[in-house]
Amino acid sequence: MKQLLSTKHQAQLTIMEAFLEKNEITIEELESLTGASKQTIRTYIDEVKQSTDFFYIQKGKGTYFLRRNNRTNYSTIYRYFYQQSIQLQLLEIIFLNPFIQTKEIVQRFGISRSQCNQLRHTLKQVCESYGFSLSDSPFRFQGDYHKICAFFIAYMFEKYDFLDDYISPKENQLLDQLVLSFTNLPLVGGLQDKHRLKTWIWVIIKLSNHFPEFLTQEFDNAEEFNLVFSYQDFEETFSVNFSGYLNGIFSQLYLFLEETITVPELVRKKSSIITFFETLYALFDCPHSFDDNRVIDVALLLYVGPNYILNKKKQRFVLNFFEQNSCFSKELSEKLYQEILHLRTAIGNDGLFYELMYSLLINQTTLTRLIKEHQEKKRVGVLYTYDKEHSELFSYQLNNSFTNNLAFEVIDYDEFCNAPDDEAELADFDFIITCLTTLKQENCIVTDIFPTISDIKYLNDLVDLSIRKKFENGLKRALVDPIPTVKL
Repeated sequence: MKQLLSTKHQAQLTIMEAFLEKNEITIEELESLTGASKQTIRTYIDEVKQSTDFFYIQKGKGTYFLRRNNRTNYSTIYRYFYQQSIQLQLLEIIFLNPFIQTKEIVQRFGISRSQCNQLRHTLKQVCESYGFSLSDSPFRFQGDYHKICAFFIAYMFEKYDFLDDYISPKENQLLDQLVLSFTNLPLVGGLQDKHRLKTWIWVIIKLSNHFPEFLTQEFDNAEEFNLVFSYQDFEETFSVNFSGYLNGIFSQLYLFLEETITVPELVRKKSSIITFFETLYALFDCPHSFDDNRVIDVALLLYVGPNYILNKKKQRFVLNFFEQNSCFSKELSEKLYQEILHLRTAIGNDGLFYELMYSLLINQTTLTRLIKEHQEKKRVGVLYTYDKEHSELFSYQLNNSFTNNLAFEVIDYDEFCNAPDDEAELADFDFIITCLTTLKQENCIVTDIFPTISDIKYLNDLVDLSIRKKFENGLKRALVDPIPTVKL
């Protein structure tokens, strides 16, 4: 959500995202994307180069190039803006210091009261968009407890790499005891590991300080959660009473990870997902039936609103997965397009749709295997004017390099020369890689006796363009185009 960033940071983030997507971009393109002037864009690029150790921009003739390294990715640039944005910093300070007052914020950030009021106004709008609210000074978060939790769980995962960055050793030790209460559950669909579960529990505890009116609530013995720790240790570690309200929140989280959904609206969405799976299995001639309902139940029960702040990583995962695995036959592509679009429409919420698709692709290995097995490889004929062994050596090398997208087949030069219609012999191939300069077909890639690295890169770019074009004209429309208002 870019309104959490200043105008300058919004433009810089747009610039950095554009470089990650394209690697090479003109200043005119950046001007169109950001609405900033050329001089301002140059200033922003220079500032990012100087203030980071992972974003290297090189100026070319009329373009800028991103020199990639192993730390240049989306998560890195979003973490950079978490450090730079005063709005995001203030959200975290209020979260960890409930009932902090304006004068303390003014002193901490070295800003004026009017600037603090502007920040408060912005943060109130952000909170409202996520379904909760921010009080006036002294500041605390109010409203739906689960929605506030979901926001700060996303915050912690986007900003920090490690638990130790935000959870103290003493807190971590007690969280190890708390997690034991969940060890008998199949943790799937958003809480696949101990790291994620610890963060959920930690955020629940920290947020309770914003609701002191709940911390005196007594236990309901009928709902008491089976916790294996000392209440005294808990209160000394987190400086908060372990109330009946907190016990109820933990009990509810446990039930979400254990129970089957019964809410009619969620049951309808679950039915649509199961139908989607069964249809895909039938399309791929798979005799199996979908029987892992827990993945769907947990994902539906835990989703309470937008599951990201800046980093739409699960959406990117789904899009990239299908972009790299989109070489289907025309008939199968059209059917997949219809089924994906139908599911998006039935879910009616893209945040939840991508959350579900991510969980299902990760946990349902049968589906991912079927998608990969039904990729339709591009056929590339290898035709050189030397003996067959020469072509076979090169074909063997390329088949090992392009295992997912291309299938290389040697064309015997002597048979090709003796064929009554030599061009007809090549018609069944998507591409021909050859040393014959006399072939005039558009799908021919002419190289030396043995292709150079540059030739291989050209072939790779050609394949990417071919697959990307098919993806953008097919499955991508089902995944990202506006959902039709008419019922499918």
